[in-house]
Amino acid sequence: MKRFYVYELVDTLSGLAFYVGKGCGDRMSQHERDAKVGKRSKTCNRIRKIWRLGGEVQCVEVRRFAREDRAYRFEQALIKEIGLSRLTNITLGGVGAKSVTERELRRREIVALAGNPVFIRAVRWLLTCEPRSETVEHMVIRAARSATPLLLKEIQRCPGARVRFKEAMRGCSS
Repeated sequence: MKRFYVYELVDTLSGLAFYVGKGCGDRMSQHERDAKVGKRSKTCNRIRKIWRLGGEVQCVEVRRFAREDRAYRFEQALIKEIGLSRLTNITLGGVGAKSVTERELRRREIVALAGNPVFIRAVRWLLTCEPRSETVEHMVIRAARSATPLLLKEIQRCPGARVRFKEAMRGCSS
């Protein structure tokens, strides 16, 4: 039985989804109930604004899943596809109220992909350096998917990051 689902809340005035969630039972209707009783959140505020302008909120079930972990993964992918900035979601989803930030998801992805403790410590150090660079983070993830040597090649395109990474690698090997 497929009891978990991923859903969108859609603004009928614009026809666009403004929230993506994972639920079971009557979860997708809870947002409107919360908005009616005055709960304060980005999503509830948006729902009340839609109502004030004469629109409605349409709850759309996107897909059902038998396993909760697969529903969470699909929710994350859908949020990324639509773009977090276009939604009232405050995180990328994936674990309900305990959701993590996009930066933490990137860190976890690197750890899962690399597996080498020295590499992990070096990358973690690099990503905490100032100024933080999203470009460098994306390079690290892309390279980590392929292989560690590719990481060094990718980072050579960003001189400041290359120097910090080499220092980190020397510091981690001791």
